[in-house]
Amino acid sequence: MKHTNTEQHSPLKGDATTMRRGTVGILMILTSLPLWFFDRTTHVIAHLLGKCFYGDHYSQTVDGIAGDASCGFNIDMHLSFFLIIVLILGVILYVSSKKTSEENS
Repeated sequence: MKHTNTEQHSPLKGDATTMRRGTVGILMILTSLPLWFFDRTTHVIAHLLGKCFYGDHYSQTVDGIAGDASCGFNIDMHLSFFLIIVLILGVILYVSSKKTSEENS
């Protein structure tokens, strides 16, 4: 009996991985930008994160202004930094997926 190989060797073996990287990159970009814009306009996300981390200490008044100064850090800046990092990683993943798909062509 003749042995037949049912597996076909695909020249685009890394194509699925490249496509996943591009999709994850687009997802990271499309998630970070609206979240950042929503937080910058309403400050709802940063306020909720501050409440989760520090509870009632988050909104204590310092010099007559209620905010995060009593906690010793600025949650808005930490959230913005995180979202910018997610955006940059998304762009890197998207661009690298396009470069590897060009190399396979």
